[in-house]
Amino acid sequence: AHPRSTQPGDTMTTPQPRTLEPVVELLFPLRGDSVPVDHGWPLFAALSGLVQAVHDEIDIHVGPIEGTLFAGSGELKLLADAVLPMRAPSGHVRSLIALAGKRIAVSGHRVALGIPRTRMLRPAADLNARIVVIQNREDWSSVEEELRRQLTVLGTAATIVAGRRRVLTMKGARLVGYAVGLSELSDADSLRVQAAGLGGRRSMGAGYFRAGPLPEAGLATLRDLGDGS
Repeated sequence: AHPRSTQPGDTMTTPQPRTLEPVVELLFPLRGDSVPVDHGWPLFAALSGLVQAVHDEIDIHVGPIEGTLFAGSGELKLLADAVLPMRAPSGHVRSLIALAGKRIAVSGHRVALGIPRTRMLRPAADLNARIVVIQNREDWSSVEEELRRQLTVLGTAATIVAGRRRVLTMKGARLVGYAVGLSELSDADSLRVQAAGLGGRRSMGAGYFRAGPLPEAGLATLRDLGDGS
């Protein structure tokens, strides 16, 4: 076990593989109407209130929930096949399965978690993350520089694709991040990135890389790549 040395959900240090245990992905079916688009912090708070390991262990990563955007509402409509994705070393799977059958409130939105299916990580040459947050870095050039450093620390090589500027809200604080794509990954490098994640707030949906190129809607615009002014 590797307890957090920082504040809850504050995994802002360079990601590194911390265990020899294989990393497993759990996909919990979700039942409910909708969740906020910016649901990382309230989801983390709800899950950690049920399973202490989500709060304590830096190796447990919580992925973002996908859905259909209600225009102008700030909400995502949950589809019939909606899931809550999580990744963790195999030794944590038993404690996380305890979430099955539980009902949680995510900023007032009630959802129920079903019995998860588990799978090993699968390599893909292209990966994308909805948001990656780098501490004290808000402009894309400095974020990209830190991403290259973290990839080097992991012993991986990839082409970085700039994505849209996005925000993760935590306790009223707005944390700036970016959607990020990675391409031209070897199988081994792809698995390392998926297992370790990049950037911080990896228990809040940030730095969670999934298979596939960055969707067109997530690609950066000139405004996203500016200085934010």
